[in-house]
Amino acid sequence: MRSLLGLLSILSVPLALGCGKSDAEKFNDAYCAEVAKCCAQAGMPADGKTCHLVMSFLASYGSYDSAAGDACLAEMQAQVSAGTFCSGSSSSADSPCDSVYGSGSSGTKQVGEKCDFDNDCAGGTEGKATCEYDFDSGVGTCKALGEVGAPCESTFDCVDSAYCDYDSDLCAARVAAGGACTLGSECLDGYYCPSGTNQCTAQKENGAACTSFSECRSSTCDGGTCKSSGLENPDVAMLCG
Repeated sequence: MRSLLGLLSILSVPLALGCGKSDAEKFNDAYCAEVAKCCAQAGMPADGKTCHLVMSFLASYGSYDSAAGDACLAEMQAQVSAGTFCSGSSSSADSPCDSVYGSGSSGTKQVGEKCDFDNDCAGGTEGKATCEYDFDSGVGTCKALGEVGAPCESTFDCVDSAYCDYDSDLCAARVAAGGACTLGSECLDGYYCPSGTNQCTAQKENGAACTSFSECRSSTCDGGTCKSSGLENPDVAMLCG
């Protein structure tokens, strides 16, 4: 369910006018129209089908909060106007977009209680809890994520600031610049793990020389150069298809 929280954090774009549709439907239509522009710009499918499918799913699991929607739109319109919606992070850390399709919970549900989204759970908006979805039962349950030193089977078991050290099977703090690493997932965001030095190194900006996508902040290494992919916002990219 962490991916759903990511989706909630990017709900944006000017509200489209339409007759016979609810505010939530207008919101979804306008949002997916903006996503389609990003998809087309990156040469990806731009029919909006995946976007509308995901947005309809979110709407079915939580009520539309018009106040949060208006605040979200105001925040995101600035990014659309600035041309950063497709290429950058699409919301602030405490974005009202996180609550557009909340289930009515204010993040107070405890471990073991049923949930629909990460932000239903206490600590969910801080990356310290997740709503773990069981596809067999169709039920989500709040699960606490492991702090540094907690047992883990994968990095998804750990808080956002940690990764799973598979040598010890314990959550470990993500490594800062210059720290030893073997995998890129061990490094803080914005850094990668070169095989030559095995030290967390800052990712390169567009125009810098590269040999692999992991070196580039844009995740695109084309012809030996870091380049813009045209769609560097991962939350938007996952809705193209």
